[in-house]
Amino acid sequence: PTVNASWSIRTTLEFARIALAETSASRLRGYGELDAVTAREVERLEGDLDRSLEWLMNWLARGAARDLRARIERLSGVALDLSLLHTLEQIVTERGLVEFQGALESIVERLEAGTVEVAFFGRVSSGKSSLLNLLLGGPTLPVGVTPVTAVPIRVEAVGTTAGATIVFAVGPDREVTIERLPQFVSEQGNPGNAKHVVRAAVRVPTGVLPPGLVLVDTPGVGALASAGAQAAYRYLPRCDVGVVLVDAAGSLAAEDVDLVRLLLESGIQPMVLVSKADLVAEAEREILRDYVQGSLERALNVSVPVFPVSTVGQDTALAVRWYERELAPLADRARATALASAERKLEAVRGGGVAALKTAYLVPQLPKTRS
Repeated sequence: PTVNASWSIRTTLEFARIALAETSASRLRGYGELDAVTAREVERLEGDLDRSLEWLMNWLARGAARDLRARIERLSGVALDLSLLHTLEQIVTERGLVEFQGALESIVERLEAGTVEVAFFGRVSSGKSSLLNLLLGGPTLPVGVTPVTAVPIRVEAVGTTAGATIVFAVGPDREVTIERLPQFVSEQGNPGNAKHVVRAAVRVPTGVLPPGLVLVDTPGVGALASAGAQAAYRYLPRCDVGVVLVDAAGSLAAEDVDLVRLLLESGIQPMVLVSKADLVAEAEREILRDYVQGSLERALNVSVPVFPVSTVGQDTALAVRWYERELAPLADRARATALASAERKLEAVRGGGVAALKTAYLVPQLPKTRS
């Protein structure tokens, strides 16, 4: 009997994803504990590989109608020089540089959407969900002191009633109420993402967020995170603006610097928020802000804007002021922000593609040895 070719390929890719999951830091403990730096690097590499496998799975599921080249052709109306995008797509396809397919797909998706997507990253319990709930005017996202967010949660103002769409790796999407959201997106309700949720799209009533502005809560990274950290690293290249939260109660960690570095390497505009600023005396907040900004500049050789925020008491004015001055205005220039983001990402892909081609074609091959 014969089988569909795409079914056969998807089966092989699924085996590859299973094999990749077996290399996670937690599953390697049988060979000895990994140090924190190595474990973090393993998480990042797993995220990169899994993102490529996920892109292939999604592409096969969508079929030829969603061909990337045809989608680029339909972007002729955007105010962007598409010649580099066309060239990169051609090179990536002809040279088989599959590791860049996901990045190109993400760029096209963002140009098609016409919105500006702001993703929030940080270590476990850095305050991402609490800050987003403050900006959304109520308890929309689950919060807690342990790892909570298990999958990326995308929030957009649509219609008149709140709700959410849960997207699964296998099976149809499901519509749920905001009250049931934790059953699918939290570590408590969905431990280890046993329900195989890919992402959640939350709808809040029109007016809660400006039109064109999309906020994304990502899983925490760091020592307490597991599969959630991989999901956060996978999502990172998709956003237009990346907001990294640094806990004021702790010191600037390697994970914080890594997140900012990855945003810059992906061509994404970064911002850094010093969360829980209420734990620091008002007179010392500027000192702390300058310290974080100076540390990042020394580590990355680039100046990144840093803002203190809080979600407690009267100090919430810090977060509201940041949102009104820095974030909300992005909606007014959503198209321009998305185009600028696409240009930066294309340049990042171009640089990576050049390096890959040099490695593949310019490095002398070792001579074969006789057996």
